[in-house]
Amino acid sequence: PTWYSDIDTWFEKYGFDEQVIIALMDYCFKKSALHRNYVQKVAESWNLNNIKNLTDLENYYIQQDKQLK
Repeated sequence: PTWYSDIDTWFEKYGFDEQVIIALMDYCFKKSALHRNYVQKVAESWNLNNIKNLTDLENYYIQQDKQLK
C-alpha cells in the first residue's frame, strides 16, 4: 500500500507520465532492485535528464547507448 503514495509523489514531483512510471518500475524490477530507495534514485536521475514522457526516455536510452560506444 505504501507504493501508492510513492507513485503519486513521483507523478507530482517529477511530472512523469504514466508510461514513464511503468518503465521506472520495470527497469528497477529487471535490476532486481525494486525497493523504494533505489527507485527514488532512478526517478531523480531521470528527472535530472528531463525525462517526462516515453519519448524522452527513449531518447535518453539512445544517448546512453551512443556514449557507451
